Amino acid sequence: MKFKLISIALLYYGIISISTAQCDITDVMLDSQEDIDNFSANYPGYTMLPAGVNVIIWDNADGITDITNVKALSALTYIGGSLHIAFNEKLNDIDGLAALTSIGGSLIINSNPALSNIGGLTHLAAIGQDFKIQNNATLTNLDDLSRLNTIGGELGISQNPVLDNLDGLANLKSIGTNLSIRNNLMLNNLEGLANLNTLGGAFYIDHNDKLTDIDGLAKLKHLSEGDGR
Repeated sequence: MKFKLISIALLYYGIISISTAQCDITDVMLDSQEDIDNFSANYPGYTMLPAGVNVIIWDNADGITDITNVKALSALTYIGGSLHIAFNEKLNDIDGLAALTSIGGSLIINSNPALSNIGGLTHLAAIGQDFKIQNNATLTNLDDLSRLNTIGGELGISQNPVLDNLDGLANLKSIGTNLSIRNNLMLNNLEGLANLNTLGGAFYIDHNDKLTDIDGLAKLKHLSEGDGR
């Protein structure tokens, strides 16, 4: 069985790998389409990855950009660690993650210029730590996050230049720490956060040029100190 542990990725994201003495699988680094396509062969029987095991889909890690889809990950229902989808120049959908229902760690979707939607997250209900969506040049909406109910850490949405609404977050009720919405040039409303009632930290809303109000946060009742602009 082939296992990859790529130290550069772990250093970049500050991930601490679990000991192989605690678990028979280490972090899963997928840095090519071949790695993704061979996931079932390399990790036979794994539909649920244990706590602390991170999955990193990072096309630029090996200097070759050939990842276009994640269809071969369709059996994954749970990731105990974090899921990082980052620096994938040709990835245009993540439909292969449609069976995923929860993530124990963080979900980071960063710098995927061809990713116009996140349709593969239709069954995702809970994220244990942070959820960050940043610097995705063609991402227009978050519509397929309709089952997401709770985020244990921070929700950060930033530098997505054509994202114009957050309607896909309509069922989100709780964020464990901060809410940060920054530098989304086309974002014009926060109605998608209309059911959010608990925020464990501060909120920061700034440099969203078309956003004229924050009426979508009207139901927010439990709020720690913070500011919004």
